Parts: sequence; C-alpha cells; structure tokens
Amino acid sequence: MGLPLVEARPLTRGVKLDWLSLVCMLGSKPIPLLRVGNCTFKANYVMERFHKSHSIVIINLVFLLFISGCGKSIVADLPVSDNNAGYSAPVQQYVVSTIIDHIPSPEGLTFDNQGNLYIASSANATIQKMTISGLISTLIINRYFGTSALATPEGMTTDGQGNLYFTDPSNEVVGRIDPSGLLNTFAGDNSPGNADGKGGAAEFNSPSGITIDSRGNLFITDAGNSAIRKITPAGRVTTIVSTSLLNNTGTKIGTLGLGRPEGIAIDNAGNLYVTDLDHAAILKISETGMVTTIAGGQAIGYKDGTGQSAQFNRPMGITIDPQGNLYIADAANAAIRKITVSGQVTTIAGGKTVGFADGIGGAAEFDSPEGITMDALGNIYVSDGCYGAIRKITIQ
Repeated sequence: MGLPLVEARPLTRGVKLDWLSLVCMLGSKPIPLLRVGNCTFKANYVMERFHKSHSIVIINLVFLLFISGCGKSIVADLPVSDNNAGYSAPVQQYVVSTIIDHIPSPEGLTFDNQGNLYIASSANATIQKMTISGLISTLIINRYFGTSALATPEGMTTDGQGNLYFTDPSNEVVGRIDPSGLLNTFAGDNSPGNADGKGGAAEFNSPSGITIDSRGNLFITDAGNSAIRKITPAGRVTTIVSTSLLNNTGTKIGTLGLGRPEGIAIDNAGNLYVTDLDHAAILKISETGMVTTIAGGQAIGYKDGTGQSAQFNRPMGITIDPQGNLYIADAANAAIRKITVSGQVTTIAGGKTVGFADGIGGAAEFDSPEGITMDALGNIYVSDGCYGAIRKITIQ
C-alpha cells in the first residue's frame, strides 16, 4: 500500500501555500511523505504544539506544515525526488518591529510555558509581564526579599513549575518568584564574594546571565568572578568553570582565559554557550567542562565570518533555537548576530546605523540591544536598552 501522502497545490514562488487537502494522522505518528506538485518530500515529526494556521510556510529548503485540526507540526526536509527542477527557495527575511517602547533600561527577557513574556527593568527595579494577548502588568516592583530590596534585576529564566529565577547583581543574589508571587533569595548573601555553598552560604560577584537545564539546574554567569556557577534545585552552588580553575588545570581559552561572562544559553545536550564581554567571544562549555571558542575572540570589531574570524563588540544576551543556531545581542555594534551550527556568523538585523527604526534586516536600527530570547514559534525578542523598547524579529 506504500506510505501515505499529503497532496498540496503546485509550488509557487512566495512565502505561503494556502489551503491544503491533507489527511491528518492522529496520535504521535508523523505523516511520512509530503507531495508538492510533482515533488515528494520526507516529513519528520518535530513537536506537538497547537497551531491555528492552515498553510505551509516555506523558509529556504525547509517546509513547516501546520496541520488543521490535530495540532501537529511537521517539518519536511530536502526533496527526496529529483523532479524539482526550477525550484528556488525564497530568501529568509528578518522583520523587526517594536512591541513595547516605554520600559526604562530593559535587560533580561524570558518566556514561561504559557507564552507569557517577562521583562527585567534595572532602572525601575521591576519585573514586568506581558501576556500572549499583549496585556502588560508589573509582577514585582522594588520589593524586599531577604535583607535587601530588588535593585537591578538582569538575567531571567523559568522552570516547568512556574517559578521565575532572576539575577540581581547589585544585591549579589539569585532570586526566585514562585507561582503565587512570593519573592525570596534562592542563593547568595547580599555581599560580593566568591564562595560555593547552599543558599545564603554561597557568594557571587555581579551575577548576570542565567539559564536552566531539563533537570532544573540553574547556570549563572558570575561576571565579577570570571566564573560559571551551577545551582541545583536544592539550592547548592558550585563553580563549574572559572579563570582560576582553568589556570590550575592548564586549560585556557586561547591565551586569554575566561574574561567577563555575560549571557548564557543551553542546548538539549547540556552544552552551555556564553558571551564573553572582555574578549568579544562566544564560548562553548561541554558537560565535562571543556571550554572552546566557537566565534570571535581574536579582536574587538564588527565582521561576519566563520568561527574566530568573526568579530563582536560587547556581545551580551544569547539564545538558541531548536536546531542549535545561536542568536546574540551584539550591543556596541547595534546588531543581532546569528551563529549556525557550522560556526558561520552573520548579521540578521541592524548593524549599519545606531538608532531606532523598524524594518527588514540591515534596514532596522538598534541602539544598545542587550537581552534576547525566543518564543515557541521561533520569533526573537530583543531588549533595546537606551530606547526602553522590546523589539520583535519575525522570520519570513
């Protein structure tokens, strides 16, 4: 009987193919083949999320198929037949728009499982929440926790239980807001230092970026200590990478060591990716603690390229997509950079002129992009500090 097929209208140039006549296979099984005109494509099941769109979105040689009714999302990879003569994939466009423009000094950004966006405002000592419908509210404002008031919230992340974790470099702590809104100190003792331990016995020096793995472990860029710290769900803090540890083991990043780590992200394999402000580099830290430079690090500047031939200037926030591509807020270059899994660095938005303008790719302008995150649909969100704006980058 063969594999089932999904029939679509013949391929036309453009971004979307409208209504599809298709068979929706319920359950966890993917539709193995997708036929567009006289071309047959393999389809691989990638995620179970509900989508209301009834169209194929064509991005380069990848087709995202939203299936009516069953809430499945299918990616069709390169064509498996040779009958695709004349096919030309449209070029990806990164469209920048402004969704909020009135938050003083926005920094860290993160999403929860419900799609709510959280924004840390260091100037106002607030954490704000924007719902999927666009409603903005203040979650926390200058509230006391431990012995100090919320001062300069910076990095943020969430777990699967509805807890929001944030770094506060002025208070030298990592804080937590539980689903009921209760604010407390998760680790740190409100004074600068460098000590491992549980909860308040640990010390930080300007904790900045934060991310979380699938087991609920937090990873912090401890900028003032040139270190990466780990916090278990029980609150125990350990140092997994630092300049002193690298020196003791004879392992360095080139000849530079670890400078001032800022942003941090994690992939599905547990590898950490860190922006190093001092060395204008993007670093990779394996689960075993092996540190490598994957981009930049040779000179401060602005240049696309492969690996260490690329240049950055104050790389700050970093996020990762499901395919392993990295996106970096390159603050002093007023640009958003992308690093592919092969190490190719490109500029996807901004970078030509410092300013404030929406637009496509290089026509858009940023002033000082710092925080960056991605939603479940692959849209990128950036905090543009000097203009108090949150910018959204949609891939079309």
